[in-house]
Amino acid sequence: MNNKKLCDLINLTGKCAIITGGAQGIGAATSLRLSEAGASIMIVDINPETAKSQVQKIHSRGGKASSVQADITKIEEIQSAIKITLETFGRIDILINNAGIYPFSPILEITPDFWKRVMEVNINAVFFFSQEVSKWMKENLKEGNIINIASIAAERPGELLIHYSTSKAAVVMLTKSMALELGPYNIRVNAILPGVTVTEGSRRTQFTNDHILQILKNHIAGNPMKRIASADEIGRVALFLASELSSYMTGSMVVVDGGDLLA
Repeated sequence: MNNKKLCDLINLTGKCAIITGGAQGIGAATSLRLSEAGASIMIVDINPETAKSQVQKIHSRGGKASSVQADITKIEEIQSAIKITLETFGRIDILINNAGIYPFSPILEITPDFWKRVMEVNINAVFFFSQEVSKWMKENLKEGNIINIASIAAERPGELLIHYSTSKAAVVMLTKSMALELGPYNIRVNAILPGVTVTEGSRRTQFTNDHILQILKNHIAGNPMKRIASADEIGRVALFLASELSSYMTGSMVVVDGGDLLA
C-alpha cells in the first residue's frame, strides 16, 4: 500500500517537463503550476521573446526553466528541442503537447493550405513530438507521462471550426492509441478537453470579431456555470495529470468545460 502524503504525491521535484506553446495561454499557466510543484520547465515555442518572458516569470517565483525556439511542424526542430532539453536538464519526464492554432473560417472558404497548416500544428506535431520523446523515455526512464491538450470541440463541433474540431478529434484517438501501445513501457498518456478558455489567442480572435463574439456570448448563455475558463483552471488539471495523484490513469479524456457538453 502506498502511504505517501498528499504533498509528496503532487511533488515534481527532480522531474523535467517540456511544454509546447508554453509561452502564453494554457501552456504558460501550466508551466507555472508544474514549476510550483518543483518541476524544471522547458518551454518550446515559436515566439522566442514571449518564451523568454515566461521563463523570467518562472525564475522570479523561484522555479527552474529554460526555453527553445522551434517550429514543431518540422521533425528536425522537434529533435533539436529534445536534444537541448536533455543537455539543459538531463531528462524528460513529462511532455505536454499544448501548442495549437484555431483560426476561424467558414467551411466553403477553407483552402488546402489552410487545412494542411491546422493539421500540421494540431495533430502531426503532437504525434511526432510524442514519438520522439517516447523513444527516450522507453530507454531511460522507469515511467513517463504525456499530456495532450485536446478540446471539447472533439466531442461537439463548433461553428466556423470544422478544421479545428477535426484535428482535436484526431488528438483524442491519438491519445487513446498511444496509451494502449506505450502502457507496457510505463508511459502514461492522457488528454485534457478544455471548453472555451480565456487566453491571449482568444482575446485576439473571439473577442475582436463581432460574429465570433456573438457565438461566444451564446455559448456562455448555454453554459451551466455561465462563464468561460481561466487558463489556470486548465493548468491545475494538467498538474493533476502530471503528478502521482493520477498514477493509475492512462487513455483518459478529462473534460474541463464548466458543463458545456451537458448543455
